[in-house]
Amino acid sequence: MHIHIFSVLIKAYANCGMLDRATIIFNEMREQGVKPDVVSYYCLIQGFCIHGGLLKAKELVLEMMKKGMRPKS
Repeated sequence: MHIHIFSVLIKAYANCGMLDRATIIFNEMREQGVKPDVVSYYCLIQGFCIHGGLLKAKELVLEMMKKGMRPKS
């Protein structure tokens, strides 16, 4: 349940271009012991892609893949 709440907040901020805030929530999620899933990563990656943060998006994809997750197609 917690992961869905975090993902919704991340998606909302990322869609609005508020990527700093989305990243803070993503990091807070991890600090509270909630492991990001594919959806959480995808929301943040999509936000960075849309708003010109391609290097950060690439870093997140690589981080995701190191954890054994595959990006959504």
